[in-house]
Amino acid sequence: MKKAERLKLHPLEFSVMESLAKVYTRHTELEQGTLNLIVMASGGHDSSALLWNLHRVSHAIKGSLRDKWEDRFDFLSPHVRIFALHCNHKTRGSENDQEQRLVTDQCLRWGVPLLTVCKEDWDPRVNFQEQARQWRYDQARKWAVNLGGSYLICTGHHARDVVETMLLQICRGTGVKGLLSLPKIDHEQHLFRPFVQTSYDELKAYSASQSLTWIEDTSNSQHNYARNKLRHNVLPCLSELNPSYEKAFLTLQQNLTKLLKDVVF
Repeated sequence: MKKAERLKLHPLEFSVMESLAKVYTRHTELEQGTLNLIVMASGGHDSSALLWNLHRVSHAIKGSLRDKWEDRFDFLSPHVRIFALHCNHKTRGSENDQEQRLVTDQCLRWGVPLLTVCKEDWDPRVNFQEQARQWRYDQARKWAVNLGGSYLICTGHHARDVVETMLLQICRGTGVKGLLSLPKIDHEQHLFRPFVQTSYDELKAYSASQSLTWIEDTSNSQHNYARNKLRHNVLPCLSELNPSYEKAFLTLQQNLTKLLKDVVF
């Protein structure tokens, strides 16, 4: 992509660019330092959409911005770098390898530096999803230290993920704070989730408009995980009651956030 080329950004890409500008000014405490964005690239739909989105945004802030945007975002140009981390869990045989090949191909075509790590020795006594999630974040933070500068770990969580997490927290008997799941930016944990206010249907439409490809994780169709049970059995009922249920849950989060600002614990 030539530097002089002008990108016509998709509304979701422009929205992410605005979020990134806000995140950068706060995360670096107004210092003009390097901010490394480490994308957790699994090869699935959500992470493929995120990697492509940030790749496009990266090109936009590095010289292909429209003139009317330069005053708003030009300060990002020399400071933001995009990386991809693929974590191969080695639990689904050839499917894991296919995902790794897809991510490798994506990064080669899009010019995104990639690190791939593998793990096979999982503790059967510990919940697999929890230990896998912790392993992935540990790997991302370890790489971030080696890269230097400030960093954010970027995930493709969207509004449906927020709903699922809130419902899981309710089932576990959470307090009010537990309902504030998956914030867009978590400075303490160095996490950035650009899509959490984007509905699943909107994200799928974006992927279709960009002709993206990905690999469906076959474990998502299984009912042996609590999140999958909610996704396949509960969310369809919520959609019947309110097709905009994702927006309703996000509104609940916003109202709770405002409420907690006035409460001292």
